[in-house]
Amino acid sequence: MSFNPFARQSKPGSRSYSGERVVNYFARPSEGVSQIVLVGTGGLSEFADTGTGDPVRSMIQMGGNMFVASGGIVWKITAAGVVSNVGTITDGETYMAANRTQVAIVVGGVYYVCNGLTTASYSTGAVDTPVGVTSADGYMIVIGTGAGVDDLIQLSALDDATTFDAADFVAAEYNADPLLAAYFDHGEVYFLGSETVERFYNSGATDFPFTRNQGAIIEIGTISGKTVAEADNSLFWVTPDKKVARVLGADPQWISTPEIKDELERSTVTGGFTFSDQGHEFYAITREGGTTLVFDLVTGLWHERSSGLSYGPWLAEAALLFQGEQYFGCSNGKIATVSESDFSDFGETMQAEAVAPLVARGGRYFRVTRFYLDVEGGTGGLGRAPEVMLQTSRDGYSWGPEMWREMGGLGQYAKRAQWNALGLFEVGKARLRITDNVPRNIVGVAVDYG
Repeated sequence: MSFNPFARQSKPGSRSYSGERVVNYFARPSEGVSQIVLVGTGGLSEFADTGTGDPVRSMIQMGGNMFVASGGIVWKITAAGVVSNVGTITDGETYMAANRTQVAIVVGGVYYVCNGLTTASYSTGAVDTPVGVTSADGYMIVIGTGAGVDDLIQLSALDDATTFDAADFVAAEYNADPLLAAYFDHGEVYFLGSETVERFYNSGATDFPFTRNQGAIIEIGTISGKTVAEADNSLFWVTPDKKVARVLGADPQWISTPEIKDELERSTVTGGFTFSDQGHEFYAITREGGTTLVFDLVTGLWHERSSGLSYGPWLAEAALLFQGEQYFGCSNGKIATVSESDFSDFGETMQAEAVAPLVARGGRYFRVTRFYLDVEGGTGGLGRAPEVMLQTSRDGYSWGPEMWREMGGLGQYAKRAQWNALGLFEVGKARLRITDNVPRNIVGVAVDYG
């Protein structure tokens, strides 16, 4: 029997011609039973709790500790998970940067510096209202508004985030669009505006050490500085026209599919971050009320992540690689890791769902006599055999009744689930769902037609 991949990626809004979707699954190439295995994402497990219940706005490492902004407070978290309050700031969209001994924070038009024990606000020279910060070569670089100009770039003193000379500034003069983010990556500082991106390098010039790279202007900006993130030697962000850009070298590549772009146009984008999970690198886009859209740098495919049972946002909203391990800042104020053995988010049900593309046979009816599913299961301490649900659609829009089958009981880690006599179709689509807290990798499916 030949087994085929069930689904590969999410194509939101494509029900009339595809409908393919993967939620809390991502595709991994395989040379086994089928060419693609759908790997079930692990759940969020608590590492530390700020206790605010408010979203983690930003995370950064300084020294041997993690620093987190949540609920208008700067929290220091040790490698052992010990949490302490080290200062008060405004609560809101937050940007952080660090040198060897200080964390610079921009939030609500105010610039703060935390020395690891206390946090205080400071003026930033020519920039009256800071909107972002990054660190490069020992300097803190603050962007924002001053003297009625909204594309100023202000430099701190070397190795001192608290001191600014009002003369140490320049403007991003290629285009007069407001600056929204600054990001240091591979020896260059990216200054991202609403319409363009300029890149500066440290030339060592006497008056201002950073010089614009005139041959590396990018003629498209970002929708928000919070969508800017780095992974795999690339910078990612969401553009004002709701495309997703990946910059590796001089020119951007568009990694968003038409379906992802359409979905972003229907959404309010709130941020973006990169992270690692089970050997894959990902770029995630958060949005109000909807699932988190995730791009896989290994396969170039999109999937969705969601917490709970209602296709809402994933609880993770920020990420930090801290002392070799991946951590996530969550909307409930917790710091988490992703477990490879617990398939729940902080003990709450996390459903995994996959929808196959629409099947049609040129207007001819076809009968499905059997549907086989190979899934890597396991009991996970349930005390019973876990179950998987199949639903079918005969029009691509409405779904038939839920049909549950056992999968992988005790010691049965690759049990084959089977459904018989599914009926006559002109067009057809299938949906699989697993809610039990057990492993749920989908190895492949096979279908017998009558």
